[in-house]
Amino acid sequence: MPLIPRLLLAASSSGSGKTTFCCALLRALQLRGFTPAAFKTGPD
Repeated sequence: MPLIPRLLLAASSSGSGKTTFCCALLRALQLRGFTPAAFKTGPD
């Protein structure tokens, strides 16, 4: 079974910029030829 790279983004509170950072990271990975996927779990 192949290993799938993963990254967890977390912060201590809401409004800390997680979504903005995640969107920028996903776009940067796309521009480098990757096919990233984002998933959200639980309340913020």
